[in-house]
Amino acid sequence: MPSKDYYDILGVNETASENEIKKKYRELAKKYHPDANTGDPAAEEKFKSISEAYKVLSEPAKRKQYDQMRKYGAFDDSGKHGYNFNGFDFGNFRTRRSGKQTGKDGFSFEGIFGSDNLGDIFGDLFAQQQTGRQQSYGPQKGQDIEAELEIPFELAVTGGRKSFTLDHGRTKKITVKIPQGADSGMRLKLNGQGYPGAAGGPAGDLILTIKVASHPDFWRKGNDVYTNVTVNIVQAALGTKVKAKTVENKQVELKIPPGTQNGKTLKLRGLGIKNQDGAGDQYVVVNVETPCQLNQKQIQLLKEFAQAGGLDL
Repeated sequence: MPSKDYYDILGVNETASENEIKKKYRELAKKYHPDANTGDPAAEEKFKSISEAYKVLSEPAKRKQYDQMRKYGAFDDSGKHGYNFNGFDFGNFRTRRSGKQTGKDGFSFEGIFGSDNLGDIFGDLFAQQQTGRQQSYGPQKGQDIEAELEIPFELAVTGGRKSFTLDHGRTKKITVKIPQGADSGMRLKLNGQGYPGAAGGPAGDLILTIKVASHPDFWRKGNDVYTNVTVNIVQAALGTKVKAKTVENKQVELKIPPGTQNGKTLKLRGLGIKNQDGAGDQYVVVNVETPCQLNQKQIQLLKEFAQAGGLDL
């Protein structure tokens, strides 16, 4: 039966969220990890207790079972937090879907725990304690590390390698391969780059969430990219050809049709972001620039233009 209060061990309230439990575990694991406390058996035992507590409280199903046990007193050998059930054979108090079994005195836990197998509830959760501490403290994989990595817009487009420094208890330089067309929110897993394992177990993994930095000339929607081009009112009215920059740093000729209005969007097919799903398109938003300062001749010509076209002034 459980002999420790896992909430007390982690220093969290029983209503703590998953994120709060994870945050507290990382804080304590970093402090008491054997690698940071060489030759300190007390720290090693503390680390084992922390890991044991987190293993239960981080898994919703196990945490729910554990909370049921705390609620009904099956908790502490000292009796401090509830009743002591040591010495009882919970295998005798079982309920099955095909029928109910009761203890020797006719008592049944069905009214408390429903139709679940009580022996399974206690056995599944605390099998490690029932079979001895050696199993619980055998080789254990280290915890994963989750981090955010910001990359330049250009690197997201082309793909390539990105080096960065990770500081989680110890500082180390890591290089990761960024796939072509990477986008914000993409998650990359680096095996064995997480926290060290315990008792010879393998290290955890590093989970990177990609964040693509903004760009002064382009913005992105999926694999499509957008950019602006500015023309004057004459070019917009009569039509023209302008140079447009692509995300691959190339220049293409773009035809502006006569009568183009401010905000009109023109498509460059297949010139967007490329990745394993294919290639997106590039959209060019036309900004028509209105002159702010006119000389007398320009003013007169515009008036004549308005009169010829029947435009109100």
